[in-house]
Amino acid sequence: MGERAGGKSTRPEMQVIRGSADAIKWYPIGRIVPVSGEICFPSEVRFITFERLDGAGFVTYGGMGCNNQVIAPPPSPNEADGVWKGP
Repeated sequence: MGERAGGKSTRPEMQVIRGSADAIKWYPIGRIVPVSGEICFPSEVRFITFERLDGAGFVTYGGMGCNNQVIAPPPSPNEADGVWKGP
């Protein structure tokens, strides 16, 4: 399970679509990770948003620890190419 057949994964995956500059250092825009994986950050990380590649929606993590779900801030003029540079 998890092997690619014809370029597609057999396990659910998600892709980074936006995040705070501090989170993008850990998980760059476009990085693909398994949905079942642990997304871990130090306490100063604000947020990172993934889009599930199976069409099951979005999930946003942030803060200290692993798989700590948070609410993503709305897009703003402080965001460029998915990287949020807000206060």
